Amino acid sequence: MITSGAYERYFITDDSTVYGHIISPFTGRPADSGIVSASVVTHEGYRGDALSTALFVMGVQKAAEFWRQTDGFEMILLDLDGTLYLTEGISGDFAVKENAAIKNTCTIKR
Repeated sequence: MITSGAYERYFITDDSTVYGHIISPFTGRPADSGIVSASVVTHEGYRGDALSTALFVMGVQKAAEFWRQTDGFEMILLDLDGTLYLTEGISGDFAVKENAAIKNTCTIKR
């Protein structure tokens, strides 16, 4: 399992704007996809590392579509609103801890 997120490595400007360290190749600026955390479960660590960062940049909808078209991994995404997205292959093995900051859980189906 590999996770990418901008909650540990970031900087704050003088006007209190927070910028994460993951850069979008589309804009050349910090990714602003609405995702807080993207985790990938796969048998190959190098693949999980690349996928978690790419999925983070994609955002929930594009990441879900990419997952539907690509075999060999499961994913867990957390968005800014506190919604946790789990792919169907992992959703049955996942439980949210009581009192967690998760507001909603959704399963992404193929």
